[in-house]
Amino acid sequence: MVAAGDGHDPAASGLRALAVPVGALEAARGRLTQVVRLRTFVDRVLAEPIWQAEVRQDPEAALRRHGIDPTSELVAALRDPDGLARQGPGLDERITKLLYGRARRPPG
Repeated sequence: MVAAGDGHDPAASGLRALAVPVGALEAARGRLTQVVRLRTFVDRVLAEPIWQAEVRQDPEAALRRHGIDPTSELVAALRDPDGLARQGPGLDERITKLLYGRARRPPG
């Protein structure tokens, strides 16, 4: 919220004072972009059977075409999209695990 009359935004000042390294911000943005792209990709795979068949044939190439960095876990999961469909409400968590591996979590 901007204070009346002075054009000063206290929330923005607080954020500037955090001094987060630019590299860390860029890395976080990259991870978020990957998650959003992958979620959109998976939604399409689950909704379009013809596209699902195409992705099953070469999941790694399909991922790269959509700007997603393939992991071995992700490629394996796309060969069995029915397994992804069974995730239900846990699909977003599964997507994050597929991108960043089971043992690792994205830094944050």
